Amino acid sequence: MQTDHHSVRNLDLHEPLSQLAHEMRTPLNALGFSIQLLRAQAGVGMRTETLDIMDRQLELLKRLADDLFQAAQAQASAAPRQLCLVDLNEVTLHAIEACEPSLRARQHTLTLSFTPMLPLIEGDRIQLRQVIVNLLDNACKYTPPNGTISLATTLEDGFAVMRVSDNGCGIAQAELPHVFQAFRRATESVAAGDGLGMGLALVKKWVGAHQGSVDVSSAGPGHGSTFTVRLPLRRRRSRALSQTARDTPRASQGPADAREEVGHAS
Repeated sequence: MQTDHHSVRNLDLHEPLSQLAHEMRTPLNALGFSIQLLRAQAGVGMRTETLDIMDRQLELLKRLADDLFQAAQAQASAAPRQLCLVDLNEVTLHAIEACEPSLRARQHTLTLSFTPMLPLIEGDRIQLRQVIVNLLDNACKYTPPNGTISLATTLEDGFAVMRVSDNGCGIAQAELPHVFQAFRRATESVAAGDGLGMGLALVKKWVGAHQGSVDVSSAGPGHGSTFTVRLPLRRRRSRALSQTARDTPRASQGPADAREEVGHAS
């Protein structure tokens, strides 16, 4: 029996990979809970090096499970699935909530600068939220503990613009053209061994599917980096989408260029 290699290459692995990643999380979470119990039962002065090793390896497995899920997303079509009118500031706040545990664990300070009442964009709310999550996760991972990360939204030349900057390890000039390639990781970072390097590739894929662009700049190793996402504004709104926008509370009420500094250090 001959194998149709073309058919094999085009198998839709999105669903089985997503399911596998989801199933992996259950035993990993159980292991994490067990380690916490063992640590709580450890007596004062007891050596906990073994538990520390287990903790680190468990975090690595969790990261691999997350990357497997993102690899499954890369297999799926990039086309936005649920179009609606989106308030970029509101979606950004939801993404920050998802990233708060990581920010707090590494004791980073997150500084926010929102331009209020940004015109709405049309897009997939879930994909756009994940774009911001991936950029914040990248900044968190490649910034040493007690670092500073800033996130700003603004309006420029008919585009809603979001920038994520950090004072982390930075990126060598030779690496900048390759940052958004799948399975590519920063070579200068102490955290470069974490994950499969899918996050930024998905950012580029999803932003491109929204007819937007994403770029990165860095003055080099040790000088941090800035990722800039540009999304076109919605010019014509259907009656249904306009009604959705009117019924959706806006998260960007407030004075012009509202600024907030959120400390995540404990």
